[in-house]
Amino acid sequence: MINTALTYTERPIGETDFGLDKGYDRHYEICAICGHFFSRHNYNLESIYLGSYSECTYADNRKAVFEKISRLPLESSDNYWRCETVHEFCRRHWENHERNRLIDIGSGLGIFPARMVAKGWECTALDPDRKSTEMIEELVGCETITGDLLNENCENLFGMKYDLVTFNKVLEHVTDPVLMLQRTKRLLETDGLIYFEVPDGEEALKASRYREEFFIEHHHVFSVGSVSMLTRSAGLNVLQVTRVKEPSSKFTLRVFCKVS
Repeated sequence: MINTALTYTERPIGETDFGLDKGYDRHYEICAICGHFFSRHNYNLESIYLGSYSECTYADNRKAVFEKISRLPLESSDNYWRCETVHEFCRRHWENHERNRLIDIGSGLGIFPARMVAKGWECTALDPDRKSTEMIEELVGCETITGDLLNENCENLFGMKYDLVTFNKVLEHVTDPVLMLQRTKRLLETDGLIYFEVPDGEEALKASRYREEFFIEHHHVFSVGSVSMLTRSAGLNVLQVTRVKEPSSKFTLRVFCKVS
């Protein structure tokens, strides 16, 4: 059963202004069985990820934001703890065997690849925004691909194989996260891993309906139950789901999985 859960008639404080304020009207529906939130509105948000998303979000000051986030104290850095979690899980899973080739899907500013490179990983950063991939090449020095995993411009990518595929706050931004994960399986080496993290709607709603987890750019907001259903639908086995409140105060689900 699907019920209307949250309705918004004006842009919440802190939400990025995509120029949609006139006639602002959207809502989330929730699955009564698994607790998953589905965004419902009539806006076309797909084009913003080709460039205007980063420009609106970072005011085109990508380098300054990159440097600011990179200099955060460890106790205040979401990315530090994310990278520690990913690195240590992989080392345990592969029993310290040298498996260190990863591709990060939707890299944005490149904060995650930068730290993983520093930890000894061989990284490829994929993002649809060319300005972002050019900056990552300059500041991080890792391989980059400009494209969208769901579009034909990434078909040549599927000849490459990686030990680890990562999505950091990405799957909530796509309309079909099941298809995204299904396509990801073609990138994996034998016994390869997928890591993704998504907003935790169950915990966020306990705090406030106006939190970042429910901003307009999120087509989906997840629950523990719905990430399990998502992975099964994509033909994956869940290895670990962890519920965390990050230093930034974001409520997040961290998920490791592999091909069934």
